[in-house]
Amino acid sequence: METNPGKKPCPFFQKVCACRFFDTCSRNHIRPGVSSTLLITNFFTHISLEVKENEHGSDSSLEFEKEDTFKYYKDFFYDVILELEKCGKIRRFVTCCNHEPHLRGNVYIQYETTREALSSYHKFNGSFYAGKQLNVEFCSISNWRNAICGLFFRNK
Repeated sequence: METNPGKKPCPFFQKVCACRFFDTCSRNHIRPGVSSTLLITNFFTHISLEVKENEHGSDSSLEFEKEDTFKYYKDFFYDVILELEKCGKIRRFVTCCNHEPHLRGNVYIQYETTREALSSYHKFNGSFYAGKQLNVEFCSISNWRNAICGLFFRNK
């Protein structure tokens, strides 16, 4: 699926399957029809990732330590990984810990096979988690190291 066929590909979207201009970007966002990697947009949420100003004009996320966010993330991870693994073997589980709205809380799940990812897509797209409806998309990440800054990894 392409947003602007015939236009140059969006370099940022090619890296992370997300763009700050969303589908109004003047460049082309090319999404695969199916792949072994899923993106669940804004899946992980925590108040420390929200950029809000309080009555004194400062950023409210400064009130939270990284350790608090990581503890909350571990609870989230162990809660969702059990359900996701029911669809197949997960090769990579990456969560974006970024304050930008187009990246905030995005979760990337790479399965061993496309069939497993398709099964997970059918199971979770449109379902609810923590009172929020999930939006699951297929994506293609060619280089994980260059893709996302501020990562939480499964082995940390």
